[in-house]
Amino acid sequence: MTKQHRHLVFVTFLVSCAALGLLLVSISSTNWVISNPKCITLPNTQDSDLNYGLFTGSYTRPLSQTDKFGLTMICSYEHNICGLSCLRTAAERKNELEQLYNGERPKFNCARYIERSKRSILTRNTTTVFADTKNDLTFINNGVHFATIWFLCIAIILSTTTCVITVINLTLNPVQPILNIFGLYIWHGVTCLSILIVILLWGIHFATTITHNVGLRDTIVNDYNSDGRSSLGYSYWILLASMLLHLINIGVLLFRRHLISQEAPTLAAPSEERTDGAIYLY
Repeated sequence: MTKQHRHLVFVTFLVSCAALGLLLVSISSTNWVISNPKCITLPNTQDSDLNYGLFTGSYTRPLSQTDKFGLTMICSYEHNICGLSCLRTAAERKNELEQLYNGERPKFNCARYIERSKRSILTRNTTTVFADTKNDLTFINNGVHFATIWFLCIAIILSTTTCVITVINLTLNPVQPILNIFGLYIWHGVTCLSILIVILLWGIHFATTITHNVGLRDTIVNDYNSDGRSSLGYSYWILLASMLLHLINIGVLLFRRHLISQEAPTLAAPSEERTDGAIYLY
């Protein structure tokens, strides 16, 4: 059991739990990207409202009587692309993504009720080609999306591990370096590295791709324009807070080590003086 400045170790446990909570909120929430795409076909129409996370999201489309409906991230490993679909079944979503990749214009079929005056705009022929080449299309990169989820899951596992090992040091006295206080430096550091990779992966992909096209059916077929109308949501930014908390824990542990070094007893040097005739018995 850690006895010296045990309260500081307990503080790192609380901070680790908070950091883990932020990671869980990040991966489960739907505010990684926020956007207000503008309708191109009807310029006077109110802007739509879109937000999504790594798995799901929501979309409000003023052209439809249905105010809001859910989005699901669908990916194609064959074409290395991902997109957002509001269709109900996985087969329908996969078929829609395939049509978009082939340059076709799939019918918008998410809302239950469609205004008659706008039905012609929302139900275009699925065989219509809107892109001359696949280079004209913009999707979310499947590799980046998969790597983001992968490293975020690793960060969650590592963050959970720091909590467990901290409890072990509060209750036991492990001798293995990877399990004692020294090991906590490694666990916190590797967790920070994993979170940093997630931040860089998604941040760079957003700046180079998503900020120009959010990967929705409406924006891919150029019915709506999201170029410059998107931003990163709180689900992304709390990753920075989680990484900062792990760095704070490293700082707290370093401060604890400094206090322990200051309290280390100083051994007096042996005296060279010697009394003549003295007899030493051992």
